[in-house]
Amino acid sequence: MKKRVLITNMPSSTSLYAESKIKVVVQPRPYVAIAQLAACLIEKDVDVKVMDLGLSSTPGKLLAKALVEYDPHYVCFSFSTPLFKESCEYAQFVKEKNPKVTLIAGGVHPSIYPKEVLEKSVVDVAVMGEGDVVLPEIVLADDLSHVKGLMYRDENGEFKTTGRRAPPENLDFLPMPAWNLFDVKSYTMPRLMARRNPVGTIETSRGCLAGCSYCNKTVFGRKWRHKTAERTVDEFEHMMKEGFKEIHVYDDMFTTDLDRAKKICDLIVERGLDISWRLDCGVRVDSVDKEFFEKARKSGCYAVGFGFESGNQEVLDNIDKGLKIEVAYDAVRYAKEAGLETVGFFMFGLPKETVKSMDDTIQYAIDLDLDYAKVTLATPYPGTRFFTEMQVAKRIHSKDWSNYNFHSPSKVWNHPNLDWETLDKYYKKFYRKFYFRPKYLARRFVRDVKKGDLFHDLYYAAKTFT
Repeated sequence: MKKRVLITNMPSSTSLYAESKIKVVVQPRPYVAIAQLAACLIEKDVDVKVMDLGLSSTPGKLLAKALVEYDPHYVCFSFSTPLFKESCEYAQFVKEKNPKVTLIAGGVHPSIYPKEVLEKSVVDVAVMGEGDVVLPEIVLADDLSHVKGLMYRDENGEFKTTGRRAPPENLDFLPMPAWNLFDVKSYTMPRLMARRNPVGTIETSRGCLAGCSYCNKTVFGRKWRHKTAERTVDEFEHMMKEGFKEIHVYDDMFTTDLDRAKKICDLIVERGLDISWRLDCGVRVDSVDKEFFEKARKSGCYAVGFGFESGNQEVLDNIDKGLKIEVAYDAVRYAKEAGLETVGFFMFGLPKETVKSMDDTIQYAIDLDLDYAKVTLATPYPGTRFFTEMQVAKRIHSKDWSNYNFHSPSKVWNHPNLDWETLDKYYKKFYRKFYFRPKYLARRFVRDVKKGDLFHDLYYAAKTFT
């Protein structure tokens, strides 16, 4: 008899941002990690069901129905730090409905604190690291002690660990993500974030060579691993066949190998793929050139997101960003000259932050003349140098993980230089100063009239600033 595995996510994955200024652009997205895990299980002849609870208005009922009708042997979901409490509650819910099911937790938080996950929830197995190879081994194993990369409860309720395992080096070996298990048509984005619908997400590489102090993705290692250009474009085609009309790239560092990035663009053109795509993240200003953006635009890419973080060099140096502020101007100019929309990501409240540095950042965003700019409030996530430094300095005053999100960090830690009233004031000031400039408003008005987006933009502005 085939093993049955249900893979799901927490329903609040996007509602974390309900009170933030970017709430209008945070919409449910199909999780490529879930699609990839499902494909790895199917490859091993395991029966898999995928359920996106974020799409449902009654997620509890939907999950309860699946537990009865599908009757899975295993239920898998990610324990992210901000949703730790909710994940524990859903784990309890599953166990109450089906005590025999084996619960498997993956993601960043179990990779950092596997023992905490087991101690504070009814989860049976915590995966430490990437799950592509590990998950099928768990499901097919007669003895978990032979599966490397776990912490689990044995039959006596004691915690056992098999140690950590190195992540897969060759990502081309992964099967195509199982998008056929998703309701693809449900993933629509507002016109502010997509040219075509439905929208899918793709991962073309893993890891990041940078060592930014605030990033917890280094838990999985900093070594950059990638899919070849050929495999990446094969995956683009695969997603198009499954019904996606637009693809958003979610790499940590897409242009690490700039020749590979250019080849991806060339192959999309050579194969005649009519696809709209955008680089939502994964682009450093020191890893691009004019030719790349020209090739990207020709291949259907229409927008690129840059992580600037701060407009103050001292703040950047302190977080090990490894960038000089002036380098960004050329990168943004190249992208705009190629006809791409530019999006900038910034952060207030990093350790060396002052009122002056925040003013510097606001002016920097304006001087870059971006199409869109977003700012968040820095949060010291577990697994980061930022967290360790603030913990040593006794500035962490809560380990209630549900408060660990970029838009309400005041309950988590105390900044060494600034009070939260000032930080909140500048958070609002950033959006007001950037978006309500006469030059920006005039340019946006002309663009919206030409493209017929005026009423849509007015709607999004009202949702953002009211």
